[in-house]
Amino acid sequence: MISCSNIHYRYGKTKVLQNLSIKLQEGKTHGIMGTNGSGKTTLAKILSGLTPLKQTGEKAFPTKKCMLIQQDFAIWPEVSVLNNIQIAANKHDSMLWLERVQLHDKSRDLAKTLSHGQKQRLSIARALASRPEVLILDEAFSYLDPALKNSAYQWLRLAQQESVQYSLFISQSMEEIFTLCDSLSFLTNGSLSEPRSPESCYKEPANFTEASLTGSIQIIPSTIKHCLSNGNPILQEQTTGELTSNQGQSHSSNDTEEHAQYVIRPEHLVSKPIQGGQFTLIRHYYLPGMSNSEFMGEFVENGAETKDHNSSDKITAKILGKPQVGEKYQITTESKFLTL
Repeated sequence: MISCSNIHYRYGKTKVLQNLSIKLQEGKTHGIMGTNGSGKTTLAKILSGLTPLKQTGEKAFPTKKCMLIQQDFAIWPEVSVLNNIQIAANKHDSMLWLERVQLHDKSRDLAKTLSHGQKQRLSIARALASRPEVLILDEAFSYLDPALKNSAYQWLRLAQQESVQYSLFISQSMEEIFTLCDSLSFLTNGSLSEPRSPESCYKEPANFTEASLTGSIQIIPSTIKHCLSNGNPILQEQTTGELTSNQGQSHSSNDTEEHAQYVIRPEHLVSKPIQGGQFTLIRHYYLPGMSNSEFMGEFVENGAETKDHNSSDKITAKILGKPQVGEKYQITTESKFLTL
């Protein structure tokens, strides 16, 4: 295990990192997510040594060979593709990694002639060919298409087999986090949350920020009836329609009601056409592995909004049967709500 603690950093009077601590486990990949401007790139540069710690002037992991792969390309534009890698690695490893990232046919070309995606692959190859012990990736796959991104996952696994002992992966993509990371933390207010599994962070987010970063969410203002008979809350009303839960009904005379907000993942909602339903289908679309539909309450007729409403008034849900825009639907939940 390697660790760094009590990291503080500021830009002028603005505090970016405050008393931050991080631990990396050998053979594991730790992920970090955070909103824009939360300090993720600053942290990556400090840990890799590009930005010295102002308190000591040293990098965070001084005893390990560390490489940082960033969204911005760390390459020499006026140098050939092959020589870009040979600056950091021997000829054998340079040619090997050019083959792996599918740039061997560009070895004699100047790096400046490459496309953005090719430059990103060259930057990845340059870092991995140098056989680092610690690897930090900061939005390193942003210019790769889906097929190449899948290949990039394999490149990282090869590097971990050959030299990389500790990996830190910073990304805004939950797909990348789920695929590569063994644990996940969130950078907020200058500090990192306790590491948890990506699955746990998705299913049981600690707050609204974590919920929104890990996937699509829907915030539904509600009147909640607390079902004291079985302990399950039931969502009774929604501002633009009615939402019911199949988790059971309450039979207690001591039930209480309160206004609250519930967060629900789209895949936890199921819609089915029903006469008199209070939601109207306004759009249907497909995503990889999932079919989504957007609904609005009864103020929507035939797919056209009759008055202005915020996007938060829309409900996205799985759909049963053939989608028909303008048709009335009932929407139910098939799992517990995320209560934040």
